[in-house]
Parts: sequence; structure tokens; C-alpha cells
Amino acid sequence: ARFDLAKSYYLYRDKIKFSVVSPATAKVAGIDLPQAEEKNDPNFGKMMVYHDGFSATVRLEGLPAGGGPVSLKASYQGCSEKGVCYPPIEKTFDLVFGVGTAAAAPAPAVAVGAGTAAAPPAPGSGAGLVRLGAVDPPPCTA
Repeated sequence: ARFDLAKSYYLYRDKIKFSVVSPATAKVAGIDLPQAEEKNDPNFGKMMVYHDGFSATVRLEGLPAGGGPVSLKASYQGCSEKGVCYPPIEKTFDLVFGVGTAAAAPAPAVAVGAGTAAAPPAPGSGAGLVRLGAVDPPPCTA
């Protein structure tokens, strides 16, 4: 997932979550997040946060061997440097996985890739690697 943050906003690392809505057989096998910065947050104390855009890798398992639709939910929370925080945000992405490949359902802000050069999932293995783009925090006002 690609998170692009507006200037003067940050996201809490421990508030970034992904879950599979459907199919019931699929689940998130792991999430790889980059190194975050430590911040003494006025609301939560010492926290690890992201001030700049970053990418997260979401690994899925239990995908149907023949491919098909997958609904993935992303949730996250952050604040403005002006002290205004927003409640947790959830976005759902509807994806269509093929055998050994993946493609996004029509949504211009979403891009999905199947595997990486280092360790692509084996075709028919029920595993996949998801990259979602443009997961932006909402504009907040002070």
C-alpha cells in the first residue's frame, strides 16, 4: 500500500492495519512497514509515526487457487502537526486476482502487483502480494 501524506500531517505506525473482508478463506499473512520516526505526541505520548509518504507490503494467503475477487480493508489514523487528530479511517479495496497475477477492479487510485522479483507467490499457491496506491489521510482543519 502506498500512503501519501499531506504536508504537516503524520500517521501512527501502530494504527495501520489491513484485513481481508472476503473471501472467508483468505487472510493477511503479514504486513511490512518501513522504519518510523519517534514522536512525543501530545495526545498519546511517545509514538512511532510517519511524516512522509511510504509504502507497505501486504502479504495474503488462502486466496482461491483459481483467482477471483478479494475485498481488502485498510485502516489508519493520524494527526495534523497543529494538534488536530482525526478518528480512525477505513477504506475498502475490491481486487480481482487471477492465477499467478493480480489486477485491480476499476479504480484509478488502486494499483495491485502479484509478487516481487525476489519472491513471487507460486501460481495456484493461494498467496499474493498486494500494493494499493493513494491511501491519503483526509484534509484536517485546525
